[in-house]
Amino acid sequence: MRILLAEDETELGTWLVKALGQNDFQVDWVNDGRLVRRCLKTTRYDALILDLGLPGLGGHDVLADLREADERLPVLILTARDSLMERVTCLHGGADDFLAKPFELTELEARLIALIRRARGSEHPRFACGPLGYDSATKQFRLLHEPLTLTPREHAVLRALIQHSGEALSKRELVERVFSDEQDVNPEAIEVLVHRLRKRLEASPVRITTLRGMGYLLECMRRMLLVVLVPGLLLVFSAELWLAWRTASEAADAAYDRSLLGAVKSIDSSISTASGGLSVELPYRMLEFFELTANGQVYYRVATEDGLVEIGSSDLPPPPKPLLSGKPLFHEGVYFGEPVRVGSYARELATPLAGQAGPQRVVIQVAETLEARTGFQRSLVLQSVARDFLLVVVASTLFGLAIAWAMRPLARLRQDVEARAPQDLTPMDSDGVPAELLPLVGALNHHIERNREQTEARRQFVDDASHQLRTPLTTLATQVAYAQREADPAALREVMDNIRQQLDETIRQTNQMLSLAKADSAAPEPEALDAVVLAEDMVRRWWPLAREQGVDLGLHAPMATLPFRGEPGLLKEALSNLLHNAIRHGGAGCHVTLAVATDGRHVRFSVVDDGPGLPPEELARAGERFFRGRQGQLPGSGLGLAIARTVAQRHGGEMRVSVGPEGRGLAVTMELAGTGAPPPHAGKP
Repeated sequence: MRILLAEDETELGTWLVKALGQNDFQVDWVNDGRLVRRCLKTTRYDALILDLGLPGLGGHDVLADLREADERLPVLILTARDSLMERVTCLHGGADDFLAKPFELTELEARLIALIRRARGSEHPRFACGPLGYDSATKQFRLLHEPLTLTPREHAVLRALIQHSGEALSKRELVERVFSDEQDVNPEAIEVLVHRLRKRLEASPVRITTLRGMGYLLECMRRMLLVVLVPGLLLVFSAELWLAWRTASEAADAAYDRSLLGAVKSIDSSISTASGGLSVELPYRMLEFFELTANGQVYYRVATEDGLVEIGSSDLPPPPKPLLSGKPLFHEGVYFGEPVRVGSYARELATPLAGQAGPQRVVIQVAETLEARTGFQRSLVLQSVARDFLLVVVASTLFGLAIAWAMRPLARLRQDVEARAPQDLTPMDSDGVPAELLPLVGALNHHIERNREQTEARRQFVDDASHQLRTPLTTLATQVAYAQREADPAALREVMDNIRQQLDETIRQTNQMLSLAKADSAAPEPEALDAVVLAEDMVRRWWPLAREQGVDLGLHAPMATLPFRGEPGLLKEALSNLLHNAIRHGGAGCHVTLAVATDGRHVRFSVVDDGPGLPPEELARAGERFFRGRQGQLPGSGLGLAIARTVAQRHGGEMRVSVGPEGRGLAVTMELAGTGAPPPHAGKP
């Protein structure tokens, strides 16, 4: 990926070029805003890292010039200015992302990859062209689900092509991306690398196409469709050719065999045994006419079946099987090294020859060479081949046009997606979309809606979290200011104790919000657990605090183990919040019990107390984020039950809040799936 870095700090620019180069970024560095536009005119970049405090032309002016020129290059603002107004101004001005200094290098690289991925119309950190895929995280190519082994330069060329799949890259651009640190590189080296890649991809539908005057293009779908259709057409064409040859052979044999049979019948009518021997008065005119029609040589043989009497060509090929009287037999043979077609016919003589006691048969054979017959067959086959070839060409052309026409809606859809701003999460318009693509548009809109809900939930969470943290931070600031002006050591110590308590509470609220964020979005990592062991561990952990608060903390669990699968870190956090709430709000003299049970399909963790509880009208809202009941006079964030509910949902279950036993206190139950298998939406809000 080729990056343009606009940064005026020499030390930072130098190290950024080196560090990004370690992650296969090709970085061009300029230290003046006026040079940015000049570089963009000569080189195609995947992203721009822009500092706002550039000499010559400031970052805001560079960004404005880019967007006024309709330049859609992704821009990441990298600056030390970190005010809210600065971030809002840059994003409204056309920036795609904003990162304040100081920053982590891995975060900068991840943001760059995400920007480039979105600019290419992909939301997944994987570039793909048909069965060829590239994972930018592992830097691994896979072809037809198998790892593709490449040399470093082949890897660089193919990575550049797949990152611009569907777009042509010139030799010069590929040279700059592959040989950026080398001088005087012959562009023909790219041809060698492309040739090697074509060899590696030849067994797949992915192809590197040369566009004359433009460069190389990695494509798949159209070619893949044609690769499937054209061989099918060729197979049909081959079958048709074979059928045409057979049909032509049968037609030629039928026509010419009738002529052979006519010659046989004519000779048969001229056979006589009146003299006691076998005599034939040959129809020479007929044979001459037949020879002219056959456009070759004609041979005949008349003989008794025992071969004692023969007239004509005695060594004509014999019939391949015994002859039936009155039924002609046609077969192929060779006569004097020349292929011939032979018609054989046998019948009983009305009068046997002299000296013969019983019935006697005579055999008549007429053979012709195959010149005319073969020419007739060839003519029929060539006509059929010409017709079929024309049909294949027309069908392939129509298929190509149909594929191109059918792909137009997909191309328009791709353009619409690419033209969208990163913040645009409105549904895509399905008007004018073919019925075949409506499921795809529906899936995209469903995905957009989920992203919109997730973004909105995160925004709301950030707003609520910032609101919740402002009060304790303001309290801390006030306490510190008071302590700075307090001269009395005793009063100062009291203030410091209050600051410590406020700080502990603020840390707890922050940890709760981080836990909730993790439960919302982290990838599921279930492990084999024992519910009884987990509950015992939680009771042991919270028993000292309960004793200090005068609360009777107990455990109610079966003697046997209760195995299930879950995420121990999140479950402990959820149960800790439930136990902390019960101990804190129950007060001295309260009884708190952690109960574990199962019904075979679910595992239940219940925290029951006999404290003041919640009024009925507030039970329905228990579990909402940042909601605090009438016990809100105690410090808290209102996130404990929300964390427990989110963790329960993440484990395929639910959280229920009800009045405790005998109408006193509160009972909070987390019911989890017995297998611990996270639901399909686990990890998403």
